[in-house]
Amino acid sequence: MRARPADDRGTLRPLIASACGMSSCVPWRKSRGLRVAILGAGLMGYWHGRTAGHLGAKLVAIVDPDMARANALARRLRVGRTAEDASDLLRGGQLDAVHICSPRPTHFDLARCAVESGVHALVEKPLSDSAEEAEMLVNIARRRAVVLCPVHQIAFQNGVEDTAQVLPGLGRLSAIEIRICSAGGVGRTERELNEIVGDILPHPLSILRRLWPNSVFEPKNWHTRRLGLGEFSVAGLHAEANFSMLISLHARPTRFEMMVSGNRGSLQLDFFHGFAVRHDGRVSRLRKASRPFVAALSLFGAATVNLFERGLAGELAYPGLRQLTKRFYAAVRGEMPPPISAADIIAVAAARDALLIRGNPRVQAFHGKAFLAEQASPQ
Repeated sequence: MRARPADDRGTLRPLIASACGMSSCVPWRKSRGLRVAILGAGLMGYWHGRTAGHLGAKLVAIVDPDMARANALARRLRVGRTAEDASDLLRGGQLDAVHICSPRPTHFDLARCAVESGVHALVEKPLSDSAEEAEMLVNIARRRAVVLCPVHQIAFQNGVEDTAQVLPGLGRLSAIEIRICSAGGVGRTERELNEIVGDILPHPLSILRRLWPNSVFEPKNWHTRRLGLGEFSVAGLHAEANFSMLISLHARPTRFEMMVSGNRGSLQLDFFHGFAVRHDGRVSRLRKASRPFVAALSLFGAATVNLFERGLAGELAYPGLRQLTKRFYAAVRGEMPPPISAADIIAVAAARDALLIRGNPRVQAFHGKAFLAEQASPQ
């Protein structure tokens, strides 16, 4: 078990407990719905529970060391059982799967306990604090024949699915540009800003893997810069195109967008809302003059249709989570392969590690694992 500072876990210990030595690998039976538990009663616990219920899973329990939070979410989701830790639930075949929505420092231990117990695990990003831990979890899951899946839900949005279909029509790619501006850094310390950047990175990396599965990450050849606290940029090549990414916890307005440009046109993706717009690459004087108006109308139309469709489906937040969870459940039932392959899990984790290390000279080694060290004194 990896070592962590005592204050890193604190009251999170009861959630982890001593579930690791148990075995509850019971084959799923088609005569019943999947039995799942939500580990972590925060905001994401609510949305995971809501998604699970929509997909027909049976919510067995809400688990959180804060019983007031657990009980409140259980009432909201109409779940009859709560617990401070997952030990009893992971014992004796009571669960088919867990949604791990607890704070990031608990992900590795909870996921390890789940997969060692033969329970399938859908884990909020990042899956773990390092690629070494991610690979360890992947190997345990393979050995126990269970599905382990990080929540890279943005890569499963309809806009990303649509983009994957039309990418060849863009011709030779020239540029892939990602811009992420978040309000999550307001009032945060330097260490917290570093951690938020680390929490965000799996999203753009998983999108790149989804759209260009045959392109290898080469972070050693990417240029990374910290422009200031909460400001992180990357530049280099990917998929034989110029690649750039900016993560800013201060720039406004908030957005998460990608522009893919080729010699036959471009694609604009809005990940906060889950849709994509294609811009025609044909050239004429009339097209040049009308482009701002055509682009605005295209964006308005796509945003309107997307909002209407999500409203009808009841997908009010976190577009892509339902699609990813649906595929995760199908993999648990043996109907399809895991939605995210072991190779993709490890590739994203390794690239995240490399970018954090290259982008921050104060990253230190601790028991063979990388973590972002808090400054002893302010700059």
